[in-house]
Amino acid sequence: MLTDARFAHLRELDQLNTVSLRGTAVTDRAGEWLAPHSELHSLYLSETKVGDQTLKALKRVPKLKSLLLEKTQVTDEGLEHLVGMELASLHLDGTQVTDVGVKYLKEVGTLQSLYLGDTRVTDDCLETILTLKDLRFVNLNGTKVTLLAAQKLQDTRPTLNLIFPGVKRNTNK
Repeated sequence: MLTDARFAHLRELDQLNTVSLRGTAVTDRAGEWLAPHSELHSLYLSETKVGDQTLKALKRVPKLKSLLLEKTQVTDEGLEHLVGMELASLHLDGTQVTDVGVKYLKEVGTLQSLYLGDTRVTDDCLETILTLKDLRFVNLNGTKVTLLAAQKLQDTRPTLNLIFPGVKRNTNK
């Protein structure tokens, strides 16, 4: 299994642009090793032990566009470190993220895909989601968002590809 000790040598590699550490035993130390890689654009950290400190370190990766953090230890506090980044895709399924953390996403570049499935977000996060003008896809499956609120979001943004059980898409708009 890939652990922090075995991962350390990767920091010496130049020109990394895509890294997948999904399902490994890496921790927040991974962020320290990845931050110097200025060409990194896709990072898969799902099902690892990374958390908020990794996000703090990744703020120094200017070309990062896709960040997958499903089932990690990321919380609302970590999302504050994403402010000012130019992410296009952010996967937070199965994290401890709430409406408080989602508010930071208003200041995350041109977010096009947002995965919030199985998080603790509620109807209150939809106000923020509506401000994300470039957003084309959002997963709210398994959240505390109500069907009524999800349907209102879909009706307000008919071109948004919303994943939520029971929401009907109006194709006439």
